[in-house]
Amino acid sequence: KVSEMALTGEPDDVSKTAKIKAKKPGEPEKLTPENMVFSGCSVTNGKGKGIVCDTGMRTRIGRIAQLIAGDDSKPKTKCGCLPDTSGNATPLQQNLEKLGGRIGIMAIGVCVVIFIIGVT
Repeated sequence: KVSEMALTGEPDDVSKTAKIKAKKPGEPEKLTPENMVFSGCSVTNGKGKGIVCDTGMRTRIGRIAQLIAGDDSKPKTKCGCLPDTSGNATPLQQNLEKLGGRIGIMAIGVCVVIFIIGVT
């Protein structure tokens, strides 16, 4: 068993196997395949042998670090004083920003409806 908390955030240990499963057409690539162990993940139970496939920034954790770091070649500012970090936002941050915008628009709409009902 392997603790993949550093990679996926899951608190439970995951069982691994040496068997290779064929990828079905149209199926997305799994973040943590059942036959791979990643750097930064601890083996909590059992033993095995491994082969290093990628190192450094080409690993899964390295890709996450690149996504978070983004391109720092020219610092941008937003509203004159705050740094613009939208260029290196993770997919979760982008989706949360969209959700926040939708909730804000809905809240303004509800306020307008309540104001119109209150005036009449």
